[in-house]
Amino acid sequence: MNLSKRFITFICLAVTIVLNNGLSFAEKVRPSVLAGSWYSADSAFLRNQITSFLSDANPVELPAQSFYGLIVPHAGLRFSGPTGAWAYKVVEKEQFKRVMILAPSHHIPFRGASIPDVDFYETPFGRIPLDSDMCAMLKKHDLIHTVPSAHSAEHAIEIQLPFVQHLFPNAMLVPVLIGELVDGDYYALAAVLKQAVDGQTLVIVSSDFTHYGKRFSYIPFTSAIEKKIRELDDGAIKQIVNKNFLGFQKYRKETEITICGGNPIAVFLNMIPESVYVEQLAYMTSGRLTGDFSNSVSYVAVVFYEPLKQESTDRESAKQ
Repeated sequence: MNLSKRFITFICLAVTIVLNNGLSFAEKVRPSVLAGSWYSADSAFLRNQITSFLSDANPVELPAQSFYGLIVPHAGLRFSGPTGAWAYKVVEKEQFKRVMILAPSHHIPFRGASIPDVDFYETPFGRIPLDSDMCAMLKKHDLIHTVPSAHSAEHAIEIQLPFVQHLFPNAMLVPVLIGELVDGDYYALAAVLKQAVDGQTLVIVSSDFTHYGKRFSYIPFTSAIEKKIRELDDGAIKQIVNKNFLGFQKYRKETEITICGGNPIAVFLNMIPESVYVEQLAYMTSGRLTGDFSNSVSYVAVVFYEPLKQESTDRESAKQ
């Protein structure tokens, strides 16, 4: 009898261990690597900071029927958050079921795109689930795979998540790192990623613009630095606002402008419908914020939206 009880206890313990291990394998979580450094690990402080950024942002009211995507910066939140908030502000009243983030891989080179093999990303606001079905569908394409090391320390996706969780707490995530691409890849990747975009999906392109200075091995000029950085950025922004993929690629090649998210932006320019309008909302540099332009990074907020039908008609008439 005693032996029987011990056997039953052993079996129960074994089953418990198996179940616990099964659950841990079922829920793969990409933990925060930025909390406490790039942004606060205190959820209340972080929430107040984001609320403050959104309150201070004052973008123009757009005649938008719906929103397709944003370009937002990805530096430490205290530096880039106020600029990014201008883009997030225009979509704060929207409800999206899915958020796709296109971001560059800063640390690990690879060709194509990478979607992590995890179920959740985690921040001080809790876990945000991936749209596992959509991610699985996208990874069937030859250009989209999983490069685990690329995601483990990458900041360009995670830095957007506090804004996403604050504004769209019920949204699922499709996180995509974009690596090195050859000419045909831009079109092929855009065609695949477009399959995940519908009226309830927001695409966020995570990118900083000009990285100037010795720290970034980019010093194309040494005088009137702030003015020339702005001119350099404006040239790239012009191509984006004009939805000119080829013009954007040509500008990147000619100027060697250090836009870290250049490839994600280029892919996105091939994803957007012809009917989409583009508006630059905000611009700032770390040099202006710190008063030191020896090293400077530029932050830009851009929104892509479908206009109201009357607005679209008026603009087309003005072209004639």
